Amino acid sequence: MLELQAGGLASDSVPVADPATGTGTFVLGLLRHLAARVRDAEGEGAVPAAAESALRRLVAFELQLGPFAVARLRLLAEVQALTGALPRVEPRMYVTDTLGSPDDDGGAFPGFTAGHRAAAAGGQPHQA
Repeated sequence: MLELQAGGLASDSVPVADPATGTGTFVLGLLRHLAARVRDAEGEGAVPAAAESALRRLVAFELQLGPFAVARLRLLAEVQALTGALPRVEPRMYVTDTLGSPDDDGGAFPGFTAGHRAAAAGGQPHQA
């Protein structure tokens, strides 16, 4: 049975994942929403700790490097606006394909890639 956490998304025990971050609209909306809830419930002084807590619980993924860079910059700027400083924790944001197969080799060419891996490891590259 689903058990609801007191505080909802503001609870320290609720992780948040954004599998397709894009330019960060969801992540920024989440931070702003949490900041407003905490500000109303506990006062302005509680916002910086809540923002840091949310940042520790957030994991965001994006496939394209351009939107990822924009999202990261927007997130850092928002945290700075909410807390008055850059975050003390590194945002867990990654460039990856969340819909891809975990068994995908990333487009490696058999024979070609294997030889380069062997050479990089100190072995002899594959000779055809």
